[in-house]
Amino acid sequence: MHRPTIAIRNSAPASTAATNIPRLYRLARGILALLLTLSPAGLRAAEQTLTAEAMFQTERLVEIKIEIPAKDWEALTRQTRGFGQMFQRSSRPTFTDFKGDITIDGVTVKSVAIRKKGFIGSLDDYRPSLKIAFDEYVDGQNPIAGLDRLTLNNNKQDHGLVSQHLTYRTFRKAGLPAPRVGFARVTVNGEYLGVYSNVEAVRKPFLKAAFGDGSGDLYEGTIADLYPKSLDRLEAKGKADTKPLMPLAELLAAKGDLDLAKVNELVDVPQFLKFMAVESLIGFWDGYAQNQNNFYLYRNPTNGKYYFIPWGADGTFDCGTGMMRRMANLENSAVYANGILANRLFWAGDTAAEYTRILKSLFDTAWDEKDLLAEVERIDQLVRPALHEQQAANAWSLDQVRQFIAGRREQVNGIIAAGWDNVPKTPRKPMYSVPVGNAEGTFATTWNSETNSGAITNEGELKLQLVLEGEAVEFASLNSGAGPFSFPNFGMRGGGPGGRAGPPGGGPPGRGGPPGRAAPPAQANIRLTGVRKSDNERLTLSLTIDRAQFDAARNGGAVEVGGFFQQGQGGFGGGRGGGLRSLAGKLQLEAAGANAGDAVKGSFKLEIIENRGGMFGRR
Repeated sequence: MHRPTIAIRNSAPASTAATNIPRLYRLARGILALLLTLSPAGLRAAEQTLTAEAMFQTERLVEIKIEIPAKDWEALTRQTRGFGQMFQRSSRPTFTDFKGDITIDGVTVKSVAIRKKGFIGSLDDYRPSLKIAFDEYVDGQNPIAGLDRLTLNNNKQDHGLVSQHLTYRTFRKAGLPAPRVGFARVTVNGEYLGVYSNVEAVRKPFLKAAFGDGSGDLYEGTIADLYPKSLDRLEAKGKADTKPLMPLAELLAAKGDLDLAKVNELVDVPQFLKFMAVESLIGFWDGYAQNQNNFYLYRNPTNGKYYFIPWGADGTFDCGTGMMRRMANLENSAVYANGILANRLFWAGDTAAEYTRILKSLFDTAWDEKDLLAEVERIDQLVRPALHEQQAANAWSLDQVRQFIAGRREQVNGIIAAGWDNVPKTPRKPMYSVPVGNAEGTFATTWNSETNSGAITNEGELKLQLVLEGEAVEFASLNSGAGPFSFPNFGMRGGGPGGRAGPPGGGPPGRGGPPGRAAPPAQANIRLTGVRKSDNERLTLSLTIDRAQFDAARNGGAVEVGGFFQQGQGGFGGGRGGGLRSLAGKLQLEAAGANAGDAVKGSFKLEIIENRGGMFGRR
């Protein structure tokens, strides 16, 4: 494949005479070439070499250097969202755009918008995933033909740096639309951050290339599904809204046999069955079919039908590790069928037999162990010399990928031979949110510097009015405490499948950093606890606040806050049937010290929301 270059080269053939050109003339010619390159016309000519094809070549590492005011970069890296807020109605963190400059393979683009991206496991305070929008501040600025932005993933969960590349490559080999992936060396303000995956954004340029028309409605699914009560969890892009999805959602939610003819009018069913089969084949436990997560849904205006597009594929080719293993559904991993469309289609008519045929056919069209293993080795050789010190789990993860590839065909064929008796007969109830109460009051306590939020001692004062499921709660006692919040560990340290140890350097998202750089302060945690008079059960409102907001609160002003509501001595949640209950509302701080013994004082007004279904509820 031709590798484009931005260098200006002498078109004359090399010769002995050329070496006798006077040194002064050669110097002048070099200066002239440099001036031409730096001129507006020269920059425009150079920019034309930054093509989408070049950005997604996997034979080289694209060099990306970002310059952004130091204070803005500090603010960007520290942005996060309380753990409880991630599971509320709007499940996606909202991050701020910052203005900066980006240089791509030597071509500088001024005044681009830079923001953090990520949901849970990929959030990081040192090596954040980034989105770069070229035209946010400069109308029409588009230095890369066929792209309007960059999506740079930090590979925090894709330790081997191959999962996203192999996933989307497999989808495309199966004839399905999927983003392209390149690799980039990323440097910010002179500090090298390691190898990032440069993933093609699912936007109009991609849609036009994949479907011939990019003007249709586009939705992004994050812990969401095609269920009437959870459509508001789908993020409609641009001018789209979720109302057109209601007929499909109601059709899937209807009792009785699924009307296949009507589904075929709304969904490209053969395309979806192949999409579902690829997700299952590659062990995409965190995709649509298994976890109702990480997908795009596009209504193609040429035929009016919906198509699924994979996204967020950093947890594939290993069937999950740690606590995520149960979500991988290893017993039924040849067919993932938790998503409502996946499940209802699988059990409708003769679809299971057709799915089996499609799955088997993938071994002839999209799955070749020799090719996949060779690709793993090639990418390993490409990225290994450029790894950041925090990418030490690379070799461990690549071993898991190799094992998965080598054994997958036999595993899938064994499951097919055993039959589909273990496939769930009903879809997992999609996540949806229901308000179940509210709370307001005041508190006055002191900061406890213990790093584990569970060690916070509640010795402060609390006045609390709480209504839960329509009834006012009377308390026998009330108290409050404050301290740092310890982010949950997502099972990445030890406890892998088969008892394997987790990857080196595993641990809570967003913590830890390179030697010599101070760890960022943990989020602030305010715990409001009361013992209910009627049954002596302890009720806890645990609020998490971004540390920057907490520190700024010394100047007064209400801040958005989220967290968890807990009943009894158990973990997060407290909802009936295992549903997680979260908190959302406003917090006013009159004092916000973060040293041991400092005063923490304020008032709050909160809504208690129960998240039902999804990963927090039963079918």
